[in-house]
Amino acid sequence: MKPDPLDELLSQPLVSPPDDFTPKVMERIAFEPLPHKITTWLQWAAIAGTVAVGIEQILGFIFGIWLISSAT
Repeated sequence: MKPDPLDELLSQPLVSPPDDFTPKVMERIAFEPLPHKITTWLQWAAIAGTVAVGIEQILGFIFGIWLISSAT
């Protein structure tokens, strides 16, 4: 029976990062640009639109339940 490939991978030693890995990552994080105001506004507009559609769905569901229960 052939051994499981996952067991073979797990038996190998783990990869260790280079010594300068953390300083390089932190340096790149420090220089990432901040999001533009337009992008932030569009994200909030998308969230607001999604909330509005969700509220509309909930109100439609409640109205449907009310309509069915009042018809009998």
